[in-house]
Amino acid sequence: MIISVKKFLFVVTKSSIGGAQMFIVEQTKMLVENGHEVFLITNKDGWLTQKLIHILKNVYVHRGIEKLTSPSFCYKVYKFVKLNKIDLVICNSANAGLYGRVGAFLANKPSIYVSHGWSSLYNGGKLAFLYNFIEYLLSFISNSILCVSKNDYATAVNKLGINSNKCSYIPNAISSVSINPANSNSNLKFKLVTVCRLDHPKLPFLLVNSVKEMSDFDLTIVGGGPLLNDLKKYIYKNDISNVKLLGELNDFSDYSNFDIFCLISKSEGLPISAIEAMSFSLPLVLSNVGGCLELINNNGFVVSNDIDSIQDAIRKCSLEYSKFSLNSLIHFNNNFNINKLSQRYLDYYINVVKKSA
Repeated sequence: MIISVKKFLFVVTKSSIGGAQMFIVEQTKMLVENGHEVFLITNKDGWLTQKLIHILKNVYVHRGIEKLTSPSFCYKVYKFVKLNKIDLVICNSANAGLYGRVGAFLANKPSIYVSHGWSSLYNGGKLAFLYNFIEYLLSFISNSILCVSKNDYATAVNKLGINSNKCSYIPNAISSVSINPANSNSNLKFKLVTVCRLDHPKLPFLLVNSVKEMSDFDLTIVGGGPLLNDLKKYIYKNDISNVKLLGELNDFSDYSNFDIFCLISKSEGLPISAIEAMSFSLPLVLSNVGGCLELINNNGFVVSNDIDSIQDAIRKCSLEYSKFSLNSLIHFNNNFNINKLSQRYLDYYINVVKKSA
């Protein structure tokens, strides 16, 4: 029997810029280029919907996806899947994972849940045990769990108890946007950059405190979020002259004007902003959390979340800058360039549908 896989639905809780949304952008472009139709369900018009407005087949925005439990929204997802004759539902983020999988199950269509760091485990607080149990239960109505890092895969199997037969691993990947990546630094100062949403679990204050006494380094922070105003006040109050805040910039790709990428956080999946920086040949300084270690291959360092460790890694990157810079680009091209991984993704999606038939 020939199985036709034509229509893909991505479900994500928020339309604002973030790692899951950037994953959807890359996947949507890849699918459309290969002749598929892509649909989207999210909370409202935002960065994601605007980014894909010209290539999405249909978009459904509804604030119901923001609620922890909404039977009526489950029904709306089910109706959308049936009406548009969706072949595969791909869910990203916790709320979307619930509504997307239940809606697909009711419509008798296969679903995939994409793990971007298992927020139920790392950000669940005192209710983590409950959220983990819910993820475990939802795995039974998922046709597959896609883990974007080897660490996420191990967490799913060993900590959440999800059947390994349900889990697959394909790393986050992006298209190469770098044209002339720099591989040397001739500036008197090294320019550091971090690109992230300024909210839990990111640790921008720790990064600022690590850099503020390093007079030969300048730090630029790109991103908005709840911590932005407090960060502005802190920098002003303490007269920190080598840290600059740019706020949220849609479609930031100015990595070529910087030397080293830093991301300090309590938890991560496989950060796409770090992969973008690699495509511009930037060495990396990342917290040793989630799948960050998988991005390091003699092109930077993972660090513990303390000032000494962060400062030491930054200085080591500057001392062997040319080597780490070249290795970042090589590591990206070998392992995280979507041009090399697109067929693997396509085969995976099609096989999930075939197995469900």
